[in-house]
Amino acid sequence: STFWRMSATSISIRTLTVAYSLPKDLLKKVNIDGCRLNATVQNVLSLYNPNPDSFMDPMSGTYGRYPNLRKISLGVNVSF
Repeated sequence: STFWRMSATSISIRTLTVAYSLPKDLLKKVNIDGCRLNATVQNVLSLYNPNPDSFMDPMSGTYGRYPNLRKISLGVNVSF
């Protein structure tokens, strides 16, 4: 019987990192050798098939019914 079969289809992006290095000809005007900007986001996207009252995300640990928190980190690396 397939009566109890449920779809557990899910799509998630856990970590996304974007970085950009500023052009060296622009940085030479202010006596900087290099500058890199970066941003990292954790738990960017989570799409799942919510089953009523019984769905638990297997990646969320013991608190399965609560969404994971999103964390955003920004950084700058400068070299002189």
